Amino acid sequence: MFQTTTTVRMGDTDMAGILYFANQFRFASAAWEELLEKGGYSLKEMFQSSPFVFVIVHANADYLKPLYGGDVLQIQVRTKKIGKTSFTMAYTFFDS
Repeated sequence: MFQTTTTVRMGDTDMAGILYFANQFRFASAAWEELLEKGGYSLKEMFQSSPFVFVIVHANADYLKPLYGGDVLQIQVRTKKIGKTSFTMAYTFFDS
């Protein structure tokens, strides 16, 4: 499991100051990129010279409680399933 921290910024929220639902996916994507970078994978090299790419074919999220601008989030990333040609990642957000 990989864990990272981020902060909900004003630009991440809607007019009520609550995290805009689609930004959950932006936070998850940033956590995935950080996991790759800390694992020694250069995103730049992957895009320029790698023989493989990561394609997201399905994403869903459960919005369990509001998150507000200024909230500090812990994001846990874990591998949920590994298949022959694909894998599934799971992300859990916790406010601190």
